[in-house]
Amino acid sequence: MRFLRKTLWVTGLILLLELLKRLFDRVFNEAILFHHNLLTSLQAVILLWLIITLLSEWVIFRKKAASIITRNVFIITFSVIAFPEMLFTYYLHHPSRLPAFLVPVFRRYYGGLQRNIIQFNPSCSVYDSSLFYTLKPSSGFVFDNYEFSDTFYTNRMGLRDDAGSLVKPEIICIGDSYAMGWGVRQPETFAEQLGIRSGKKVLNAAIASYGTVRELKNLYRLDTSNLHYLVIQYCHNDFEENAKFAGQDYSLKISPEKVYDSCINTHYWNKAYFPGKHFITMCKIAGSEKLSGLLRPRKEQSYDSSVFQLKDAALIFVKILLHSAINFNKCKVFVLDLNEKASMNNSFLDEVKALAASSSYREHFNNNLTTVPVADILGPEDYYILDDHLRASGHQKIAGRLDRVMFSQN
Repeated sequence: MRFLRKTLWVTGLILLLELLKRLFDRVFNEAILFHHNLLTSLQAVILLWLIITLLSEWVIFRKKAASIITRNVFIITFSVIAFPEMLFTYYLHHPSRLPAFLVPVFRRYYGGLQRNIIQFNPSCSVYDSSLFYTLKPSSGFVFDNYEFSDTFYTNRMGLRDDAGSLVKPEIICIGDSYAMGWGVRQPETFAEQLGIRSGKKVLNAAIASYGTVRELKNLYRLDTSNLHYLVIQYCHNDFEENAKFAGQDYSLKISPEKVYDSCINTHYWNKAYFPGKHFITMCKIAGSEKLSGLLRPRKEQSYDSSVFQLKDAALIFVKILLHSAINFNKCKVFVLDLNEKASMNNSFLDEVKALAASSSYREHFNNNLTTVPVADILGPEDYYILDDHLRASGHQKIAGRLDRVMFSQN
């Protein structure tokens, strides 16, 4: 009878936590992942306790005193959670020692719940009414994650470069976190390396998570009186911002500051730690993926058609350039496409190249829109294991390719 009673109590408690989860999902939208994962972890611990208790009383310690059984159940339950938690914490801090089969779930967990996001870290970034956010102007700060720790120095425009580069730069690099140099030291970014190789003044005007629209709007704030070369780094997640911009008659709407504050709060809570978070949440992620695969087997989807919406993305990108204030008669534009390693190919650039050469756009771009493929020179060794950004070696390769394409005929 006591076994049934314990089972009913545990079942009731798990159901109560499930109701609380649904309530918190409605009330605490800004921290939904934290509360959801915390309560899910509590459910898992309670269920684990019940299983260990029943096994102990029926099989393992059935002839022991109740107090001994209770103590042993506590020790076993604690050990089953604590030891894997310590191991998973170690792996997060030493991802090179991760077993290969664990890498995908660690990447998902890190990317969604543990990654420090620079644009939503108040020590690194601030709200901007015209761009939503920039890096903190005229500042110095450390931006770090498990695999890197780098110092950022910004100029008065909130860009990761010095004050001198703002004055009549010959080359400006715009883009998102890949071009900004997420995960590398300031001198290691491909913008800085391009300046060293070419001997020209280069300004790194890239900001994490900007789409092409905000990248260009950021460009318009800068001194372009001596601009001869513009490098635009594209990423497949630019599509959402670009498509919204094109659908709003080529106008950019910036969310108010309270939305930015809400993003900061969400980021804070989703990264917040509670005991057992790493192990239990990753088990949940792995289990959900396995169950989803069994219930709904998915056919392989091509990167070009479904994940990236390739043709639409390229067309919108080219139309944004067509409507931009860039003078293609005086400025040569070079386009890169940088993404996580699994999504790297030249398909987007091939589409852009074909559109730029078509009769509809050729005259406007005046043969000064050039694509620079780099998928062939970037290998797994150029990317971090958990983070989907480039190491310094990747930036060096990109700078070398840009230098050859931009100045091989000069």
